[in-house]
Amino acid sequence: REMQSFYQHYYKKYIQALQNAADKADRAQLTKAYQTANVLFEVLKAVNMTQSMEVDREILETQDKVAEKTEILVPYNILPLDPDSANQAIMRFPEIQAAVFALRNTRGLAWPKDYKKKKDEDILDWLGAMYGFQKHNVANQREHLILLLANVHIRQFPKPDQQPKLDERALTEVMKKLFKNYKKWCKYLGRKSSLWLPTIQQEVQQRKLLYMGLYLLIWGEAANLRFMPECLCYIYHHMAFELYGMLAGNVSPLTGENIKPAYGGEEEAFLRKVVTPIYDVIAKEAERSKRGRSKHSQWRNYDDLNEYFWSVDCFRLGWPMRADADFFCLPVEKLYFDKLKDNNPDNRDRWVGKGNFVEIRSFWHIFRSFDRMWSFFILCLQAMIIVAWNGTGDPSAIFNAILDVILNWKAQRSMSMHVKLRYILKVVSAAAWVIVLSVTYAYTWDNPPGFAQTIQSWFGSRSRSPSMFIMAVAVYLSPNMLAAILFLFPLIRRFLERSNYRIVMFMMWWSQPRLYVGRGMHESTFSLFK
Repeated sequence: REMQSFYQHYYKKYIQALQNAADKADRAQLTKAYQTANVLFEVLKAVNMTQSMEVDREILETQDKVAEKTEILVPYNILPLDPDSANQAIMRFPEIQAAVFALRNTRGLAWPKDYKKKKDEDILDWLGAMYGFQKHNVANQREHLILLLANVHIRQFPKPDQQPKLDERALTEVMKKLFKNYKKWCKYLGRKSSLWLPTIQQEVQQRKLLYMGLYLLIWGEAANLRFMPECLCYIYHHMAFELYGMLAGNVSPLTGENIKPAYGGEEEAFLRKVVTPIYDVIAKEAERSKRGRSKHSQWRNYDDLNEYFWSVDCFRLGWPMRADADFFCLPVEKLYFDKLKDNNPDNRDRWVGKGNFVEIRSFWHIFRSFDRMWSFFILCLQAMIIVAWNGTGDPSAIFNAILDVILNWKAQRSMSMHVKLRYILKVVSAAAWVIVLSVTYAYTWDNPPGFAQTIQSWFGSRSRSPSMFIMAVAVYLSPNMLAAILFLFPLIRRFLERSNYRIVMFMMWWSQPRLYVGRGMHESTFSLFK
């Protein structure tokens, strides 16, 4: 009885007083009051069930009114977008009205058969219904997209008309910023983007808004996957292609029916079927790290998982994603244990492991990390030996090349054939140069011993031939001279590293492995000379 009395008193003395106020009260305060009344009724109902008492009819009628208002007066961050808030001050700005009006253009979009349409449905509601995004994520990203469009719309010059019509320049600018990394990713992998626009001009704006809305909904629900931006690019690439297929009315070659989303048709389908499986992989890898105590080569962090999507091999994951793909595979020792336990042969792909770098804790890093210093010491020693007596080839090159292979050995299983070939050729090249420099230097001696005299006989008389040693040194130092030139002109180096032309990629392949992140990050010429 006390709870029922308090509920009625709260509704009549507080909520109705706010509604009947001359200024119609603050909307946020009224929304909070209705939400509180809704919670009070849930508490009242629970108490009555424990006491085996029925709720009065008057309170039930009051609760029906509260529930109806609660669906309309929903909580919001900045923009009140419910039907009763059209007269709010912030909703009267022309740029806000233009963005809202553009989003509510759902002409030509086929809604699911079992979907209950509401008043003022928009593009994001359609995307949420088709792909199974969470309701609150749709509300948040609706507000996010409206504010993005409105802010860019109002900054255009010359100023757009005061009519509630979204400026095409604002739409293009926001789209360009949102998809900058996605387009770069597609170009890097040599794939065409899924941002196909219709030929009918009246449909272009709606299509752009659909693409942007889909990207923001994926990003808003991705949680920890935001630390893997290229993974989001992969997800968006396939979902945007599905969107294009649905809008174009394409037919699936497998089912013979119109294309539908691979993960759609159910509530929270995107979270359960796309985000959760990838997040489970992240959680398992974090568990394998044992809070950082495990060896770096035995588990993958966010960067390692994200590097999987830097290669065209990531498309082997498929869409819908294959549960037996190598990305989801357990480590080798875990698979071996499970196979022995179940006494069944395991036919899943192997564990991907590390990508481009594996940290090995070893004192040999003193030589690898400071290779220039050690090279300088060895060259100085070689020069002093030459001055004092005679010289030999430079062993530091082969030493560094072998260290490169040893310290990256843990990553060899996940390396592409091109990277493996590069390391092998580095070792072969370093060994060859040690032999060539030693042989050609011996050729320059005036009074060579027996073996050196034999070498001289291979090349002929020294007096009638150019110095083979000088030529060999010039060829050996030419890559270093080119690197020095590029160091002085970082603009050229940035262009070469960011280029996607095959001839440039082949030239840069020898100097360093090709990476998606970290290319072209060099100081300006002014900073170098300063």
